[in-house]
Amino acid sequence: NTVAGGKTKLKPACRMATMQWDDELAELAALNVKQCDMKHDACHNTDAFKYSGQNLAWITFYNTPNATKLSLRSIDLWYDEIEDTKMEYINKYPNGYRGPAIGHFTVMMADRNIRVGCAA
Repeated sequence: NTVAGGKTKLKPACRMATMQWDDELAELAALNVKQCDMKHDACHNTDAFKYSGQNLAWITFYNTPNATKLSLRSIDLWYDEIEDTKMEYINKYPNGYRGPAIGHFTVMMADRNIRVGCAA
């Protein structure tokens, strides 16, 4: 809502998508987690989502993990890329973009993204 409402340095959203949960994407995310290897996997596209993306996060914790807190912390880490993001970057991303890492943020903000699936 912060970005969509224009409460950041970026333009307000004119057609922000509504995210919906997708079981198939969640299953693919779980398979990635089970590999215990912190890297994007080569096979995460589906028939429905030919150009799916992956946002990964590595968080160290010392107490009993809480999945909700870990998920929210991951989202915060990706959102923090807004500090390095400008509208001119978003308009070119990913084609022709040369600059700091903003891919996690742009994936979360892109209006064409309508489904999400997560695993921890």
